[in-house]
Amino acid sequence: VCNGADGSPGPAGAPGTSVTALSEAPSAWCPNGGIKIHSAAGDVHLCNGADGPQGGIGPVGPKGDVGPQGDAGPAGLSVVGESLAVNNPMCPTGGMRYVIGVQENYVCNGAAGPVGAKGATGPAGTPVTGVTLSPDPLVCATGGVKLTAANGSYTVCNGTIGATGAQGPKGDQGAVGAPGATGDQGAQGLKGDTGETGAQGPAGSQGPIGPQGPIGPQGLKGDTGPQGLPADEAITVATDANDLMAAACKAYPGRFAALAALPTPDVAASVKELQRTVRTLGFKGTMINGHTNGEFLDDKKYWPIFEAAQALDVPVYLHPRDPHPLAAQAYFQGYQELSTAGWGFTMDTVSHILRLIFSGVFDTFPKLQLVIGHLGEGIPFFLERLDHHTCRAMKRRGLKKTVVEYMRDNVTVTTSGNFSIAALQCTIAVLGIDKVIFSIDWPYESNREGMDFFRHLPLGPGDMAKLAHGNAERVFKL
Repeated sequence: VCNGADGSPGPAGAPGTSVTALSEAPSAWCPNGGIKIHSAAGDVHLCNGADGPQGGIGPVGPKGDVGPQGDAGPAGLSVVGESLAVNNPMCPTGGMRYVIGVQENYVCNGAAGPVGAKGATGPAGTPVTGVTLSPDPLVCATGGVKLTAANGSYTVCNGTIGATGAQGPKGDQGAVGAPGATGDQGAQGLKGDTGETGAQGPAGSQGPIGPQGPIGPQGLKGDTGPQGLPADEAITVATDANDLMAAACKAYPGRFAALAALPTPDVAASVKELQRTVRTLGFKGTMINGHTNGEFLDDKKYWPIFEAAQALDVPVYLHPRDPHPLAAQAYFQGYQELSTAGWGFTMDTVSHILRLIFSGVFDTFPKLQLVIGHLGEGIPFFLERLDHHTCRAMKRRGLKKTVVEYMRDNVTVTTSGNFSIAALQCTIAVLGIDKVIFSIDWPYESNREGMDFFRHLPLGPGDMAKLAHGNAERVFKL
């Protein structure tokens, strides 16, 4: 069966029709736009479909894997300790030396007191009889006693009554005047009597810087409310007090220096008195005792005093006083024993210093230095918490630093009346050893107690030197 032969080619096809395609904007044909295909045979529209409805929220994905464990924190400071033998230069009685990081500390053993020797038995006493003598101009004009013993008789006459002492001078406003001195004891009668035992001297301490006593020429008249001294009387009191202190410093220049009393009811007079006492009398600054008639120093009318202190390059010692009358009424009515040194002084001074910081006084006077006592009235203990809860408020007020920075840059504290080693260690840890000055607060605190606290501090020689005198010499330019 053979294949057929190929057929002849068919005729040529007709020419094709030209076709073009164009994008088409939304129109009546295609509300959502599309493509128009054009040819000789006509137009064909291919329209875009309408947007479908929004899909629903998909199911929650599976929980991710737990992240890797964070890096370990830095190692804590190492503590190294060693026992110290007796006659060690730092601890003559022996003790312990311990180092935390690079901080060297010493804890010394207390010295054992010597055992007192047993006293010798005294000789048997001689029996003595006594007879009271009535006043007799030939024997005892004032009366007395006749003593008779085996070795003779003795007559002891009563002494005459000494003259009444003169009344003491009137105290400064707000303080009670000292009573007059007691008259001399009358002369003793016949036969010399045993002399009086001498009074024991106070424990030695650093020479104090003498300010006026609490309240002084600023304050309220006694407990009668905010009736502050008239300005002219305040000026007289302050000037007299400063002149008396200047005389004491001149008489004992190696022992005393002074802080000026200021008549704060008159700000202009206060500025002049500060300039006079520093430039002419050689005073080392000023001490201001809390509020003035219920007004705190953050009130800008008192700021010329700070301006003068900065210009003179002397510190302002802010001393406590009784709390503001409204605070005393609210907090201490019925509990007056809490209103002074135990708690009220702290409340008054802490509120005062924080008002000054928040007022911006240290931004206006960046070199101004304040000094506060009692180891900062407790501020170092709660300073970090205070900073944490006020940092945003400080920024809203436009202040340039934090509370911590102002305390470390513009405030120095003293140990006056706060003899706690734990509190001192906290203060040094927060503010630094360069910001703490040793002080006792005599006559309100005991010199003996203050020196006993000082001698048992667990500080190295360098830090002890700063605390004892170095920091005071720098701050007060002694």
